[in-house]
Amino acid sequence: GGAPGGAPGPAPGGSGGAPAPGALGDLSPGAVGRIPANDFRQFGQAQVQALAPDQVARLQPDQVEKLPAAAVAGFRAKQVQALPAAAFNQLDARQIGALSPAAVAGISPQQIRRTPPAAMSQMSSQQVGRLSADAMAGLNSDQLEATPAAALAGLRAGQVGAMKAQAFGGLEADQVGALPVKAMRGLEPGQLGAMQPRAIGAMSAQQLRQVPAETVAGMKPDQVAALSREVLGAMKPSQAAELTQRAVGALQRGQVGALAPAAVGDLSARQLGAIDPTVMKGVTGAQFRQIAPADIDALSVAQVSAMQTSVFEAMRPSQAAELSQRAVGALEKAQIAALAPAAVGELSAGQISAIDPAAGAGIDAEQIEEIPTELIDAITPEQVAELQPDT
Repeated sequence: GGAPGGAPGPAPGGSGGAPAPGALGDLSPGAVGRIPANDFRQFGQAQVQALAPDQVARLQPDQVEKLPAAAVAGFRAKQVQALPAAAFNQLDARQIGALSPAAVAGISPQQIRRTPPAAMSQMSSQQVGRLSADAMAGLNSDQLEATPAAALAGLRAGQVGAMKAQAFGGLEADQVGALPVKAMRGLEPGQLGAMQPRAIGAMSAQQLRQVPAETVAGMKPDQVAALSREVLGAMKPSQAAELTQRAVGALQRGQVGALAPAAVGDLSARQLGAIDPTVMKGVTGAQFRQIAPADIDALSVAQVSAMQTSVFEAMRPSQAAELSQRAVGALEKAQIAALAPAAVGELSAGQISAIDPAAGAGIDAEQIEEIPTELIDAITPEQVAELQPDT
């Protein structure tokens, strides 16, 4: 293709027409790079497919900019891989959207980083699914935000895990809702923590259950507060155990009540102690029964006082035995009355003496019968004075 003696040959074209596909194959890479940019407006798939990767590598950004979307559709993966990264600055949404999924597989991290966010707006799920993990690592939050929600349905777990945490800050609710359930397995703590609360709030129960337990540790308080009751109800015990104390402290009454009993049972003493006392009203008897007796003393007086009588009805004797004396002293008549006789029978002398006399009026004969004889002396005169006559 060059002039005699190795001198550069004249730039082909220039007449407003595109070179014939066969003629392109005879041109040197440098000669291809000198074709007038406006001539590329006349290129079709045949011309694009006739270019060798080394010729594509010499294309100028303004030449690529002029390519019709129909011509861009002719690129193969090896050709895309050879395109100068700077050329991606000039691509628009129609051109990116025209690339075949197989060709998209050739996009490099350097190229994706130069792609304008607006150019991502017509990508399909098939295209996104073919992006390499390395290319996904080059995405930023603006680009991810511009990608259609339907396109994100093509993501795989390996692609999700490769993305920068910062990029997840660009996700909107509809995009999170479109993520494949299995793709959630690739999430890292930093990625989850970077999401906007409104985006987290769109997560489905099926999606949450696929998030690795260790990733849940990345959730922030305002993100946890944004989860629906249905989603929290699907949380696995291993996931609940990874929530930070601050995240647990952000749970609302309805959210706590939605947790599976087994999930509550896997909360640590510190996590339990972080629950807001006003939220303890939402704890159910079935949930409380799953708490390890050794963790009961982590509950504050305010937390225990806030619990419903149904929780005291369900309380196991071994759990009642672990209530602090101060917590027992703050119980009301209805709460004391709700305790099973066997639970009262497990109370220590210190706990019995701590019962407020007015609350002690709720003790009945069956409960008294369960108190060991050697502990009867722990009942104070003030408490006796409040007992019902038949007790």
